[in-house]
Amino acid sequence: MQKKILYWSPHLTEIGTINSVINSVKSFKKFSKDNFNIKIINLFGEWSKIKKFHENQNSFLINIFNPKIYNYIPKKSFFKSRFTYILFFLISFLKLKKILKENEGSILIIHLLTSLPLLVCTIFKLKINIILRISGKVQYSLIRKLIWKICKHKIKFVTCPSKATRNDIIKLDIFDEKRVVLLYDPILEPKKINLLKKEIIEEQEIINKKYILAIGRLTNQKNFSLLIKDFTKITKLNDEYLLVILGQGEEEHKLKQIINENNLQKKVLLLGFKKNVYKYLNSCECFISTSKYEDPGASIVQAIFCNKFVISSNCKNGPSELLLNGNGGILFDLYNETIENSFKKYLKLSPLIRSKYLLESKKNISKFTIFRHHNALINLIKKI
Repeated sequence: MQKKILYWSPHLTEIGTINSVINSVKSFKKFSKDNFNIKIINLFGEWSKIKKFHENQNSFLINIFNPKIYNYIPKKSFFKSRFTYILFFLISFLKLKKILKENEGSILIIHLLTSLPLLVCTIFKLKINIILRISGKVQYSLIRKLIWKICKHKIKFVTCPSKATRNDIIKLDIFDEKRVVLLYDPILEPKKINLLKKEIIEEQEIINKKYILAIGRLTNQKNFSLLIKDFTKITKLNDEYLLVILGQGEEEHKLKQIINENNLQKKVLLLGFKKNVYKYLNSCECFISTSKYEDPGASIVQAIFCNKFVISSNCKNGPSELLLNGNGGILFDLYNETIENSFKKYLKLSPLIRSKYLLESKKNISKFTIFRHHNALINLIKKI
């Protein structure tokens, strides 16, 4: 008999959770010996746009609304996206109940907008086994904690992407500690990455140039405004370096203004969103993260896999764990240390010391392969 697994992860923009879901689904087809029927619940058409994924993986979507609605819903700003989430929370309630009722006995893995399926399953007493996946920074609001308390008997496991987040969840004293487990994100697919690394960079302005790389959505969280401002000081240390930022987001106009105000048009390059970040990682001098929070920090994992030294803010919750509290890279305090001083430390490190740091961090990130993720997830499923 087929075991049915449903994924729930509504999203409006390009976020790291998308790849986590895709790679998690792929891992079943690639590594599982059991016969699983995997489906993704498509709330407002967000998964329909990832056509290549569906063609390659033969995954089938369960549509709640006509997928074409995705092209028309508000999603390009914080307030517009919040309006959309609230609207669909209200109008999807009974539709989601119908879908879950038809799939009773399934395992439902929920990532984002988790309060909707939690409340639906609890209010209507549906026989659904829920795995609550913590994705990114969690706001432990009174409403969220109340919903968790009301629905906790429906949640078989709470999975966390880092040790620090697991400790945070346990301290809330809502869930049985044995049900709060580590499940590392399926970030790395080594064979695929090794092919992507070999692709040719097309941007002439960075070919054969020394550049520092940063990756992420152009949002307040990633703190690229600070990075660009401080890069003026880094250019004084060594004028041959460029700063390359990959990503798109609501702060693009603001960042371009900062670049112009500091006359950095030839030194700081915003290259936009790139599907293949690995070819840029493969050619960069080092990787830098100035985030205000991460959990765990997928770009840091990707950089380490590509044998690149990492300089990162010591923010909650991932970087210190990934960089072994500073023994696998350079960590700096956003509010008490400058990026300039951290880069000075990097320049002073001998190639041998850099290699030792990188060797330690690379051992540490092997747990982020899709194979390791699959094995850990299967072990949880067997306990349900």
